[in-house]
This record gives sequence, C-alpha cells and structure tokens, in this order.
Amino acid sequence: SFPQGIILPQIPGEAREALIRLVLKKEVHRVVMSMKSFKALSPNGFQPFFFKHYWNVVGGNLWLMVREDFRSGSTEDSLL
Repeated sequence: SFPQGIILPQIPGEAREALIRLVLKKEVHRVVMSMKSFKALSPNGFQPFFFKHYWNVVGGNLWLMVREDFRSGSTEDSLL
C-alpha cells in the first residue's frame, strides 16, 4: 500500500487505449519497411530485406505472430 496523500501518475485515456488495442497489420508493415534492409538482430537472423521483399508471402503470418506476442506478453524462445 502507498502512503496517504501520494498521487500516482496516470496515463491519459487515449494513450492507455493505444497500449491495450490489438496490433494492426499496417503498423507491422510500416515498421518492417522502415528498417534498414541489411541489418540482422543476430548472426543467424533474417535481414529485414527478406521481409520487405517477400511481404506478400510472409507479411500476414509475421503480423499474426507479432499480434500474438503483444497479446500474450511473450515471444517464442526459438525466435530470440
């Protein structure tokens, strides 16, 4: 419990809604397309070029994976 008289900061309603809503496919697309094409997060990782070039093939699955990760709060260990 907190001492009386302490006011905790609050997130305004619009920002709070943005934090809990589902991730949109266009948001994932925009982030992927904004990444530097030939950088990888790890030596064995895919470069963003792959996802940009094959977005029409893999974009839907990538979006679903990101959306589920945000919903569940965790990422499959094999992807890290």
